[in-house]
Amino acid sequence: KIAAGEEALTFTIRFVDGTRKKIDAFPTDRVGDIVSKVCAKLGIQAHEHFYLAHRVNENSVLGGVDCFLQKDRTLAEQQINPKCNLVFKIKHYKRHKKWTDTVAQEWFFRQIHSSIISEYYPVSEKLAVELASLEIQSVFGDYSGKKRRAYFDRVGLDSYLPVSVS
Repeated sequence: KIAAGEEALTFTIRFVDGTRKKIDAFPTDRVGDIVSKVCAKLGIQAHEHFYLAHRVNENSVLGGVDCFLQKDRTLAEQQINPKCNLVFKIKHYKRHKKWTDTVAQEWFFRQIHSSIISEYYPVSEKLAVELASLEIQSVFGDYSGKKRRAYFDRVGLDSYLPVSVS
């Protein structure tokens, strides 16, 4: 592509955990190939679950809306340029998926966690507290009186609970 005079562009891809990665791609690259390249960098084998989304209207009252890009079309066909806000996400399906790739499963968990904390997925206060307690237990282990102080010194509850939970 370089020999044909095409110039590679640098795109910034945001992830649901707040991290960003830069990736070089040509405007004629298919989105599916870029997703595969990002998955390879992250160690994800099950790349068929992941998509790039173009986040638009981030400054609106309702927040950004993610428009998923079609994997079989190129960046140029979908009018994507380096200034576009690209987000690496799993596109949700109604049917349960069997996870054989633990790295992909971890990214799926991060996406759901982020959606609950940001209140994109509204949940009841009871469910939010229950999910937060399960996550804290998975991170810090079972509760014991000896660990009590360490839990509250290290855990910022705002990173586990939506703002609406008092």
